[in-house]
Amino acid sequence: MTNTDPNLPITQIEHTVVRGVIGYTSKKPERMDQERGREFYTITKYGDGGRTIGVHTEIDDRPSVMRDATYTIDKDWMPQDCFVRLTVADKFMGTGWFKMYDDYTECETFTSLEGRVSQKMTHKHGPLKSFQNHAIACDSWHFAHYDLSKGPWHSKR
Repeated sequence: MTNTDPNLPITQIEHTVVRGVIGYTSKKPERMDQERGREFYTITKYGDGGRTIGVHTEIDDRPSVMRDATYTIDKDWMPQDCFVRLTVADKFMGTGWFKMYDDYTECETFTSLEGRVSQKMTHKHGPLKSFQNHAIACDSWHFAHYDLSKGPWHSKR
């Protein structure tokens, strides 16, 4: 699509991007505070307030683990979709795609142990408020739906 409005700038940049690395350190006495892995992340915040995070996780301890995940939430921090791929000891373990709707979530996965699995899960208590993809960079995102000033377990909705 071509920009035909001469009053609009030629570029459209309404998003922001943050990149970072989280270091995983050991607390074992023989390896105290030594790096044992890392998680690279990129968070894109769109002009409408939605966000996508892409992560690449590497855990060096045997068996080594590599995980790639892409997770998107809307402006209200509600899960939209997620993709995850897992490798353990440099061997493929599985990959999966998850799509969240108001009243159900569906997934398509393929694992080395189970083959292809298709699932559809109905939400009994309304839309999912969070989704765990095991990225450390996403852990704090789960609290977007809680009013922490009221103590534990107080939902904003």
